[in-house]
Amino acid sequence: MNLDELPPTPGARNYGCDVHFIAAGFPSGPAGEPATRSVNVSFKLYDSGDRTGKAKDSFRLLRDSATEKPKVSAAKSITGLGDEAYVVDDASLSSASTAVTFRISNMMVTVGARGSDFGEGRSNNGEPSPGLVASVHSATEAIAHAVAPNLDSIVNE
Repeated sequence: MNLDELPPTPGARNYGCDVHFIAAGFPSGPAGEPATRSVNVSFKLYDSGDRTGKAKDSFRLLRDSATEKPKVSAAKSITGLGDEAYVVDDASLSSASTAVTFRISNMMVTVGARGSDFGEGRSNNGEPSPGLVASVHSATEAIAHAVAPNLDSIVNE
């Protein structure tokens, strides 16, 4: 999916894809069973001027502003993923979400996943269970590690 309808970033092109899974029994099902799962992957390719410099600056700006909301973890660096990478977890509104952002040369990639389970949040002060948070986190990192190895061939530098 071409995301050129997003607010433009001079010298950059946006691409992405989204996948959503909703339980067949929606809106109700057995407590603790998956209600929804979604994954999105977005790519931003800087293609003019100082391409890698622009990607580095954008990466740092996103990382520094990623944790401004309550119930969002501090951005934690990840090694072995692109030139630089970080992960942020958000456990609010009875769903768990994780975003992994990494940079390879002049391309930034964000992999996000969100999940909610039936019955979640009602007995946990509105928060998802630790098991759901861990599951969404590990799935997001695994998807990011699966996406990264083949991107070197399409970056411009």
